[in-house]
Amino acid sequence: MRSSSASALTGGERRPPSKVGKADVAFFAFLGLFTAVALLALLAGVLSAVASSSDAFHDRLHEWGLEPTPFGESALAMADAAHRAQPLGGLAIDYAFSLLNLALAGFLIWLRPRDRTARLLAIGMVGIAAVFNLQAHGVYEAGSGDQLEKISRDALHLVAAVAYIFALLSFPDGRLVPRWPRAAKVALYAPATVAVAVAAFQVQGTTRTVALILYFGLLTPIAGVASQAYRYRRSPTPVERQQSRLLFWALVPAVLVGLIVLTSGVRETAFETFEGRFLPVIPVELFRVFQPVFALIPLALFVGILRYRLWGIDRVISRALLYGILAGFVTAVYVGVVVGVGRVVGDQGADRGNLVLSILATGIVALAFEPVKERVNRLVNRLVYGKRATPYEVLSEFCEKVADTVATEDLLSRLARILAEGTGAQKADVWLVIGDEARPAASWPVTDGSAPAA
Repeated sequence: MRSSSASALTGGERRPPSKVGKADVAFFAFLGLFTAVALLALLAGVLSAVASSSDAFHDRLHEWGLEPTPFGESALAMADAAHRAQPLGGLAIDYAFSLLNLALAGFLIWLRPRDRTARLLAIGMVGIAAVFNLQAHGVYEAGSGDQLEKISRDALHLVAAVAYIFALLSFPDGRLVPRWPRAAKVALYAPATVAVAVAAFQVQGTTRTVALILYFGLLTPIAGVASQAYRYRRSPTPVERQQSRLLFWALVPAVLVGLIVLTSGVRETAFETFEGRFLPVIPVELFRVFQPVFALIPLALFVGILRYRLWGIDRVISRALLYGILAGFVTAVYVGVVVGVGRVVGDQGADRGNLVLSILATGIVALAFEPVKERVNRLVNRLVYGKRATPYEVLSEFCEKVADTVATEDLLSRLARILAEGTGAQKADVWLVIGDEARPAASWPVTDGSAPAA
């Protein structure tokens, strides 16, 4: 049997395998290493900011910088960057932006640990958290490491950019556009990826800031706009088109900002001259312009996931609301009984009274917890799922119907109705596969001239 639903899309959701494979282990090992590198970059920015306001710590960094080790080189870079540390307001913007991206990356991995698009988004957001942090970038610019160190730093930028681009190309169903065979897609994307990587490492006579603008600030949203425009024109259902339109309009400002910055003269913005030589500086305005733009993109993705119930977000929301309300109930009972009643009783025998009231509050919670949980659960499910039943209730009702002795025609009609009400779909069709042929067996709702046939 097969059910079709036009309004209960799950964004190409696939059931993940039950066992953890080698590919999963390799991915999470890479993600852990990548996240550690990003966190170290952010930590270096924090230490540099501390050194800017602490002479003792600044001197200690210079002392550590005398050691001919990677740690010494990093300490010296932090000490040098401390002379150009951002003010407190700038630091707040930088690390609020970084924490937002890190939090959303962690949430996506927790929500869909084996989904390809979620994994790519997580890598991209973790990288952006470090790359677009101006204070951390100041330490990066102040560094004077060897070639291997420079390549590793550039790799952080490149991996994040490529992952973000492919995530936007495959959102929300995990399949790249256009809808070509795999060999054709490889022929399209492999050379393009190599070209971007080579170009990123071959930039000469400029700071890495310009490369960030070129690759993050412009190429990423352009790829996303193109892919979502393609999906909007080719998507077979209105819901898929709405998903693409949401992300499309979230990416358009990023493209416009990138084009305006580039046409206004990146070279003049990113350089100063001294005796005819170009001296690299960090253009603060560019970071401050692109930070809200790249905060808008993950927020738009998150809104799309919530609005269109992608990636099983329904259950996450319902569980969070349920346990949040229950925690508030327990707290309210304890505070109301112990504090409220305690004040009414007075200070006489305070210690003994508090013990009795605490025991009383515990008893009330123990007796009322299960009934309150059931009522809150129904309320939360009504808020999250609306009039439709929860997935668990759908399965339970279907099992009950199967257990009843009913005619096949009636059972199939009930199945179609349960599926439609449980998924919130406008219509559900049930097909029977007989041999190699699929035949329509039942529909819900039943329209004139389309009575179910078994």
